[in-house]
Amino acid sequence: MTYSLRVNNDLDIETLVDLARRAERYGFDQLWVSNDLFLRSAPVLLGILAAKTERIKLGVGIMNPYSVHVSEIAMMAATMQEATGGRFLLGVAAGSAEFLAWAGIERPRPLARTAEAVTVLRALLGSAEVRDEVRCEVRGEAREELPAWFGPLSQLRLPPGEPVPVYVGAMSPKMLQLAGRLADGVLPLLYPPEHFTTARAEVLRGAEKAGRSPAELDIPACFWVSAGDDEEQARLAMAAKIAYYGPSFAPYLLSRAGLAIEDFAPITAVLERDGLDAAARLVDDRMLSLGITGSVAQVVERCRSLRAAGAEHLSFGPPLGPDPREAVELLGSEVLPALTATKPTATKPAVIRLTAIEPPATEPPVIEVTATEPTATEPTATKPAVIRLTAIEPPATEPTATEPAAIELAATEPAAIELTATEPAAIELAATEPAVVEPAVGDNPGGHA
Repeated sequence: MTYSLRVNNDLDIETLVDLARRAERYGFDQLWVSNDLFLRSAPVLLGILAAKTERIKLGVGIMNPYSVHVSEIAMMAATMQEATGGRFLLGVAAGSAEFLAWAGIERPRPLARTAEAVTVLRALLGSAEVRDEVRCEVRGEAREELPAWFGPLSQLRLPPGEPVPVYVGAMSPKMLQLAGRLADGVLPLLYPPEHFTTARAEVLRGAEKAGRSPAELDIPACFWVSAGDDEEQARLAMAAKIAYYGPSFAPYLLSRAGLAIEDFAPITAVLERDGLDAAARLVDDRMLSLGITGSVAQVVERCRSLRAAGAEHLSFGPPLGPDPREAVELLGSEVLPALTATKPTATKPAVIRLTAIEPPATEPPVIEVTATEPTATEPTATKPAVIRLTAIEPPATEPTATEPAAIELAATEPAAIELTATEPAAIELAATEPAVVEPAVGDNPGGHA
């Protein structure tokens, strides 16, 4: 099982460093930082985080091929892979047309341009096998996903490092299918939690068309979460997120939650007139269901439902909680342990009792015991286990003792045992509660982040 965090690039550097260290300490596998326009530069932030962490993988989510040329994206990714020691993840997508318009950048042919970007990036940053595959196609028949400028000289002029996994940020069915066909992974953004299966089905449809195995793809269940001990404050933090981004959800997904774009019109009007806090108070319970909100128990319950639906990667996205630092602490110290907890299947060890039913002779008898069957918990031995029994206090020659003789048992190997006495003393051995202990195996294991 993979666990990741996604955060926005509106957070200050000190907070991001603290979140990254906490996430690494609690065992999160990945940390993604968004690259929304006119905020902090995600590649720069990730370079700082790389120097402050050791294990956690660091991803940019996302870059787009309109504001930065794909060759520049490849250069950045290769450098980050070197700086992180092989821990870098690259997210790309067409980006938000609305955000790009703020900078006067047009966004033509989003599907085709994203396909070109993913193909070029994997050709420049992928494994030797992937690079060779793409370049063979360049020399042969023209490939639809490659831009006209891409040719034999289009390659990085530095030693190849570890391959950089390329993820596609996707919302529409066609973009999800594109990810399944071309990418190493996908970030299904702006999907209500329970519609993870909808997104995954589209990704796998694209993979099937390309003859790819589902095992080649990382398909996380991406959702917004707001966890906190104060449920009302957690609710308000999520409401602010939904008030701002709710209208960006795909209409067909909103309809499945009983919502429509028009439902957000009054909220958008208040947002523009009175600000985010006022708009957040208009968000109702139906809208809140677009994320996961509440106590630890509530978050765990909905995460378990995602695992039951087949999710092998849970990706916790902003706002995380009323206070992001406290939220990561809560998610790491309580939610993840609850999701990875194991329970043993056995309750008690076997108990063995020995009773001498006839008094032994004057000399302490030595009795050889042969194990007729080894137990299921140990591999079968080539020779039967031998156990030696010695009466530690030999009784008198006459059978005057009212209590049975005390016997010590030392087994050299755990085994199911039958006793055969070589001396006149008869011994009975009964395992009152044999048990096999088998502990359950636990799980280990576009700008709208």
